Amino acid sequence: MKIGVLTLPLHANYGGNLQVWALMTVLKDMGHDAWLIDRHRNHIPVWRLPLELAKRALLKYGARRPSISFRKNILDRKERELYELHATRFIAEHIKPSTERFHSTKQIKRGISRHRFDAIIVGSDQVWRREYAPTIQDYFLGFLSDGISTKRISYAASFGTDNWRLTPTQTEVCSRLLKRFDSVSVRESSGIRLCRDYLGVDAAHVLDPTLLLDAQRYLQLLPESQPLPTEKSGKLFTYLLDNEPTKLQTLDRIARYAGLTPTDVTGRLAGHASSKPKTAPPVERWISGLRDADFVFTDSFHGCVFSILFNRPFVTIGNPKRGLARFESLLEIFGLRNRLVTSADEVTIDLVNAPIDWDEVNRVLHEKRQSSARFLASALAEA
Repeated sequence: MKIGVLTLPLHANYGGNLQVWALMTVLKDMGHDAWLIDRHRNHIPVWRLPLELAKRALLKYGARRPSISFRKNILDRKERELYELHATRFIAEHIKPSTERFHSTKQIKRGISRHRFDAIIVGSDQVWRREYAPTIQDYFLGFLSDGISTKRISYAASFGTDNWRLTPTQTEVCSRLLKRFDSVSVRESSGIRLCRDYLGVDAAHVLDPTLLLDAQRYLQLLPESQPLPTEKSGKLFTYLLDNEPTKLQTLDRIARYAGLTPTDVTGRLAGHASSKPKTAPPVERWISGLRDADFVFTDSFHGCVFSILFNRPFVTIGNPKRGLARFESLLEIFGLRNRLVTSADEVTIDLVNAPIDWDEVNRVLHEKRQSSARFLASALAEA
């Protein structure tokens, strides 16, 4: 089958890029012809740009004042281009083939029929989060004509939070569109309730696509010259999307209890400078940093995912205002809910030194991986 995969616009986001690579890889392993549907950000007229940037900042940060680093990354075009450089290379080399780039609903509606997809899969990541989707109706396949035979499937689609954020009008439209889907699955257990209560559709609960592949598949992305890790690196690998005082306090506490040196994805000491560098290193360095770590501290969903894949002890810090559903759902699957904290006070020496039963985690992962793969195979078989 020729299958289109629709996800959020790709950019310098390690987890976002790896999840679509993983899903396309799984589909290709199944013998299908998988394509990225390159739905990019909407075109913004120059005169509307300042207003649009302010709107995005408000959606992202609510009433809080955007951080200096966030505003600088938006306003400093040259710096942003550097930030995207490695991601652009990874996307071009590994996430292919892809359609032409669509910058609007009108463009994708006009151009998608040329590709004659047998099925389109929406997912994964936070594709059903209103603040992140360029046009939310596109991620419920509103651009497909009523009479088209292309099958509609969602795989591990995420709302991002466990509360409802669509407007009444958006809810009505998206409910109508989702009822046309042949198979629906979500990434979080809370997504089952949201689909049922607000969209009137039953959904299956499946793993994030990155968990459908074992760790060895990701190590194949590393260059052959990449050195193998020593048995003990002494590193506390730190990957923080939001650099806030409470997180640095938590980092200091973990480093002290574990007796490890905190480093960020660049290999530099972490804890004082930002742990999210302005120029993002290649995704391969991110993967090897997780592989080589003795301990991981992150606020990233996919930082947790890859800690689990590589069997690395970790603590993740969540932000209740941005939503904990993604983390809670993932960690509860593996019996690791205690690894999620929301403040430095929750980090104790007992938590940091508590062993993780990786044999049990891997057993559950194998079981859930099989059931998630069965959902995908069944959805495509019906298509």
